[in-house]
Amino acid sequence: MLIRSALLMVCALVVVAGTLIAPPPATSASAFSDVPPGTPFHSEISWLATHKISTGYADGTFKPRQPVNRDAMAAFLYRLAGNPAFASPNQSRFVDVPLGSQFFKEIHWLASSGITTGWSDGTFRPLQPVQRDAMAAFLYRFAVSPQFTPPRAAAFGDVPVGVGFHKEISWMATTGISTGYPGNVFKPLQAVNRDAMAAFMYRTASQLPPDHSLPLIPVTRDFRLFPFSTSAFSNTRVGPAIRFASASDPRHSTFRVGGTNVNSERWSISVQQASQSDPVATVRADAGGTHSIRIPLNATTTGGTDQHMSIIQPDARTAYEAWGMQRISATEWTARYLVKTDIRGEGMTAGARASGISHLHGLIRKDELKNLDINHSLAIGIDNAQLKRLIVIGSVGRV
Repeated sequence: MLIRSALLMVCALVVVAGTLIAPPPATSASAFSDVPPGTPFHSEISWLATHKISTGYADGTFKPRQPVNRDAMAAFLYRLAGNPAFASPNQSRFVDVPLGSQFFKEIHWLASSGITTGWSDGTFRPLQPVQRDAMAAFLYRFAVSPQFTPPRAAAFGDVPVGVGFHKEISWMATTGISTGYPGNVFKPLQAVNRDAMAAFMYRTASQLPPDHSLPLIPVTRDFRLFPFSTSAFSNTRVGPAIRFASASDPRHSTFRVGGTNVNSERWSISVQQASQSDPVATVRADAGGTHSIRIPLNATTTGGTDQHMSIIQPDARTAYEAWGMQRISATEWTARYLVKTDIRGEGMTAGARASGISHLHGLIRKDELKNLDINHSLAIGIDNAQLKRLIVIGSVGRV
């Protein structure tokens, strides 16, 4: 959600489950004779070849428009997982995958990992093309069944809420792994072609955090979008045991007394993303010293008297957070308080909030607002009078 010169609505704290950027694709063209530069998904297919997830066919082709069979899907995912150590069973669990058959090991790894259960008749149907809905389920489970609550509205017109694999397909849409076809359709029963499969796997790899147990893909996480370590409190989802008060609970009305502002202009934080082309400005702070910081020319502070601003530097690692920030000229600013923070750390002891916590904890993302589905907790700012009332009445439930 971070864009240059954007005023992001951040209220006290929003716990975020990250959305990661895609890993860098292979820069060299793949060796496949039928995938020249300019071919759709050329970069993703090249990435697939670079990491030896696909070796193509003996004649040097990739056959991008050919459907992916279920046995090949097993092989792709096994290699995407980094060829994990796995002892093949002495007896097949599928009646149509006998010992010695192609991709026997990979198919049984897929089953042992819970990524596939096969068919109710005991078959795997290895030579059957993978349908797009089944592909969504495979990738969802491959990503360790991420905690995901689908939005109330269907992501695609031909995948209504409640149909088979609706959750998994919604996950693909929400994460950007699939954008579907023109007309907002997914075509769930259509076979997946090999070029599209390359793109889907590439984007799925981008959803895995850098400390994920799958070792092969060195996924680069964009810390501007997903700041701080995966162990940071703002990257921890609400646990499944949480219980919410009902909408009619009187504690909600008590909480609203005094006009609490959630994601309003009053409580927003200005977050700026600087690039290498932005000028280097000198910022002199009453507390925090003097720093040379790249700041966009059109950067603005938060409204009101606090004049907060966070400026993420081009290295996507360093951020400067300020309170009482004022522009003197294009290359000169002053601040009442300035602190430098590492957005790959925990963000707990270097921030410009009164608590010392970073401003960057808790960004609400554009897709969450679009889907009206924020699947994480919100901490909000309240005044002292409200705080005293809440201490008396106890938990406020869901807000």
